[in-house]
Amino acid sequence: MWHNDGVDTQTLLETFGYLVIFASVFIESGVILGLVLPLPGFSLLFTAGVFAATGGQFNPIAIIAVGGLGAILGYVVGYYTGATYGRKLFYQKDTKRYFTREQGEKTEKFMKKYGYSTLIIGRYLPVIHTLAPILSGIAKTPKLPFMAANIVGGLAWAVSATLLGYYLGQTLPKAQYLVIPLIIMSILLVHSPIGKRAVSRITAKIED
Repeated sequence: MWHNDGVDTQTLLETFGYLVIFASVFIESGVILGLVLPLPGFSLLFTAGVFAATGGQFNPIAIIAVGGLGAILGYVVGYYTGATYGRKLFYQKDTKRYFTREQGEKTEKFMKKYGYSTLIIGRYLPVIHTLAPILSGIAKTPKLPFMAANIVGGLAWAVSATLLGYYLGQTLPKAQYLVIPLIIMSILLVHSPIGKRAVSRITAKIED
C-alpha cells in the first residue's frame, strides 16, 4: 500500500473509485487550491492503471476518460481564473507591493510566445501544472488555441500516466510502489545539469 504525503492512495481508490480521480486531477490542474493542497493526481492515475492490469475494479479506458476530463476542465477553470482576476494582481495599485507591472508584462510576453508548449509540457511539472492555465488566462491566450493545447496536453498526460501504470502492472509485481522512485527520478532530473540548463534557458527567455 503506497502513501503520498500521508494520503493512502490505494484506500482512496478503493473507497471513492473514479470520483477521487476526477476530483484530485481537476483541483490540481488549475484550481488555485492545487498550489497549496498536495493532491496525488499522477499517482492516482498510475496506481489505478496498475490495479486495472492486475484485475482490479478499474478499466484503463475509463481511467483515461475520467482523468483526461478532470485535467481539461481544471485547466478551463484556471484559465478563466487568470483572465478574471490575474491581471489585477499585476496592474492594480493595491497589489503592486506583491506583483509589479514589469512582472505582469514579462508573464504575458512569455505565455504569448511559449504558452502552448507550456500548457502541454507543464502537465508533468509540479506547480507549473497548476500555474500554466492561470498564466494563460492572465496573458489572454486566444480561447481556441488554448483549448486545443489543453485537450492535447490533458489527454496525453492522462494516457501516459495510466498506461505506464497498466504496462508495469502487467510486467512487474507490486508496480504501484514504483511511483515513489519515478517521482524521485523526475525531481533529480529537474535538478541535474541538463534540467538546470533547461530552466535557466526558460528564465532567460522570460527576462528577454
